[in-house]
Amino acid sequence: MPFAAPRSALARALTLTEILEAVAFYLCTSTFLGPPAAIVPLLVASREFNMRLSYPVNPTLYARIFAAKFDVAAIIRRSGPGCITAACRADELRRRCSVLRRMRQIVNAQDFWSCEEDAVLADLCSIYQMCLESDGNNRQQLLEYGHLRQYALLYVRKEMLPFLARGLLSDTLERALAMWLLWFSTTKRDLLTEDAATGNAIMALLRPFVFANFKYDPFYAPWTYFRLPLYRGPTAVPPLPQHITHGPRIIIPALQTHQLQPSESPHHTDLQLRDRTQYMWAYNRKMPFCPPLLAQAALLLFSMRIQRGPLVGERPEILPPLQAGAPAILHGVKMRTAHLTDSRAYDRHCYRAATCINPFSSEVPPRCTEPGMLSGVWEGRSVILDLGQYRRILAGETALLSTAMAAQQPVLWSITEHHFHPAPSRADKSAHPYSPHSDILEDVSGYWTLDGEDEHGDAEWIQTSLKEGPALNAYFPLGSRVVPFDKEGVAVTVPGQPSVYYKTWNGPEWEDAKDHFAFEKDEGGEDKMNEGWVPKRAPYDPIDDSNEDEWDQELNDIILTGGPPESHHSSTWDPPFTLMGRIRSWDGMIIILRESDGPMGKVRWLFRGYLTPCGNWIGRWRETGTPEYLCGYEGTFCLTRKPSA
Repeated sequence: MPFAAPRSALARALTLTEILEAVAFYLCTSTFLGPPAAIVPLLVASREFNMRLSYPVNPTLYARIFAAKFDVAAIIRRSGPGCITAACRADELRRRCSVLRRMRQIVNAQDFWSCEEDAVLADLCSIYQMCLESDGNNRQQLLEYGHLRQYALLYVRKEMLPFLARGLLSDTLERALAMWLLWFSTTKRDLLTEDAATGNAIMALLRPFVFANFKYDPFYAPWTYFRLPLYRGPTAVPPLPQHITHGPRIIIPALQTHQLQPSESPHHTDLQLRDRTQYMWAYNRKMPFCPPLLAQAALLLFSMRIQRGPLVGERPEILPPLQAGAPAILHGVKMRTAHLTDSRAYDRHCYRAATCINPFSSEVPPRCTEPGMLSGVWEGRSVILDLGQYRRILAGETALLSTAMAAQQPVLWSITEHHFHPAPSRADKSAHPYSPHSDILEDVSGYWTLDGEDEHGDAEWIQTSLKEGPALNAYFPLGSRVVPFDKEGVAVTVPGQPSVYYKTWNGPEWEDAKDHFAFEKDEGGEDKMNEGWVPKRAPYDPIDDSNEDEWDQELNDIILTGGPPESHHSSTWDPPFTLMGRIRSWDGMIIILRESDGPMGKVRWLFRGYLTPCGNWIGRWRETGTPEYLCGYEGTFCLTRKPSA
């Protein structure tokens, strides 16, 4: 046997470090739940071990442990693989373990004062982020080790319900995060096992957040603005435009020309644009984000509970309180409960949180919608407050918000999407299907505009986009009509203006049962998604396989049309109606005008809302007779896509 040269000291040290890392990693990951406490005996065994395994010296080891105990795919997908270093993951492991320990401590003590007051808000931010990044590992850590469900319920019972008798609660970041955590941790099984006293107490807490439109805003920016941000360019905020309701030389023409009548509400709607930037500590750095909207979480929790019983017929039904001992049923729950098993369901929600911060200035293009996501049949319920009691609430009797008579009514819509293409393909132009002299649009002025010739000598035709109209008319110019134009699209006609062509979406059908944006897996339920399933479309892909029609939300305006499904039979309570709406590109807010014929003429209702994570379309409806700057008669609605046959 040939003589083997002795290894150098450096080689022996590296080998020893690798062995210690392997032992430490095995000890820390042999038990999945909870902090990696098994590494402590190794760290205190000897000074040599501590020098090789301590956090400051060996962050790579702790980054590996973090990847084994928590989910990392979401943060890599959203931020990029190079943004989260080993040191960042190691620091995040230490922070999350501290958060989980405090969660258990608070739940065991049944008191939030068992830890530092400043730590509660930071912990809520961390737990919220873990929910949005969960692909299964975070879910187990939060629910099984940190007792997330009990933690959220304890916050509601200790930090919110006792203050309800003093008046309307203020909308704070801490309360908004707690309400979202309650939504993330609520399953249909929880609704079945919830006792009547707890259910009625939570409903009493939710009702002010749901119905007090003058206090709690469910929109990322005031719904009266369509073009946001106001300025796109450098990060410096430009001088405020004249119509912003703060700063010097402010003029609001509507308030100067309109005198309040004795019968009108003294409450004015808060239409002030605000920079909503908040910060959370994550991955060893301070990250800006937009706070989640408390009213949205409350509306999701409220809608889930009112749907526990099925609706019979089409007449509005009064919301009854839960009775002790009554059998719990879930026949009417159509909406999808939250799940923490696939983080892709929250990608769009996270994008809003990262970009819809400053409505004044932004350099980031919007990415809040995807072609085809609204096309289909939607079903759900709207909630109506008693008009007389609603007027008393606006007059100052806010205590009625928890007791006012409310009724729910079924909603069934068939929605079709139409997309604006600012640059039609050569095939479209050469076919000349969009002539201003079309027989269908004889009374319409110019439709396409001649703009010279291209490099091939062909005439260049450009299309002018649809102008912005009043918010009470769903941002359509007054007098607008959406009429069929050809087999592939519709035209929006406006008196005295060029018509605008929108191409109807005829792409792949949105499959909710397999779609990761609406995928649902309740605790203890079966996985409805096959492991080998591949989605038909990834977010923000081109509309088709060719590169001619690249999807750009900021340029490709979306309008919506619709009405009752073909199989729906109209009645006195639900006469035939038409739907016409647009989508605000900045944050994906959907606004729809519902028109029907009534005894006194046209009946118009405005629906404004968002498609929230897991496929629920929530928002508020409003009558259109009250000016925008006043609080009108409002209610809520929640819709989910009806599965195709």
